[in-house]
Amino acid sequence: MNEQEKINALDESLALNKIAIDLLNQKKKDHLRLWIIIIALIIVNLIEVCIFIWYESQMETMETVTTTTTVDQDTGEGTGNNVYQAGEHAQYSEDGD
Repeated sequence: MNEQEKINALDESLALNKIAIDLLNQKKKDHLRLWIIIIALIIVNLIEVCIFIWYESQMETMETVTTTTTVDQDTGEGTGNNVYQAGEHAQYSEDGD
């Protein structure tokens, strides 16, 4: 190998090293952008959760009220089972019918 070939080989090596360094720097920038996006999305999700929790805390809980109704049922001849049903779909059947 003569001197000129050594210089050319050295120049090619330096050029390849420069290309490799440029590629690594570009990847580093890409990764930085991705991390920024990930962190921004995490912050947005945390804000959404906080807003949802705040919204839900503003809701009033309904109290459960139990009402007891007493019904006096006239069975006519003194027979019956004292079952009271109400509503449009109420059905009454007595054993033996």
